[in-house]
This record gives sequence, structure tokens and C-alpha cells, in this order.
Amino acid sequence: MLVFTGFGLILCLFLYIGIMFVVSRLIPESATKFDTVLFLVIGNIIATIINYLIAKQLNKDGLKHTIGAGVSLEKAVLGLGIGVCILAVIIYFAK
Repeated sequence: MLVFTGFGLILCLFLYIGIMFVVSRLIPESATKFDTVLFLVIGNIIATIINYLIAKQLNKDGLKHTIGAGVSLEKAVLGLGIGVCILAVIIYFAK
């Protein structure tokens, strides 16, 4: 059963989208495919680190922020961040 506790998921989602939007605007027009993927992976790493630190801070309070079946927000943020990096590399080399 999926039960979400806390508002941390919403906060992390908005921060991730905002950071990736800013990173995508910093990519120059003349960037190669490799440069674009590199910018996005670095942006994803930065967003993951920021979200992890925020999730860690949120869980220091009395309310535990979880994602579904009791998985802590920190583990979910790290798992998704690593997954997106791996997916970006796979998509880059898929051609």
C-alpha cells in the first residue's frame, strides 16, 4: 500500500524541476550532444545532492517524510538521482 507522509516529496520535486530548468537554460546553442548530456548529468547530480540534504534535514524533525511503503525520502532521492544518471548514459550510447 502506498502511503506518503510529509510534504518533502513535493518540495524535492519542485526543486528538481527548477534546478533542471535552470541548467537547461545554461546549455549553449552550439553545444554538442555530449556537452548537452554532460550538462544535464551534472545538473542532475547537483539537484540530487541538494534534495538529499534537504530530505535529511526534513527527517530530523518529528515527522518522517516517506515515499510509499515506508521508504525514506533520502533513499528515494538517491535512488532516483542515480537512476537518472545511468539512464542518461544509456540513452547517450544507445545510438
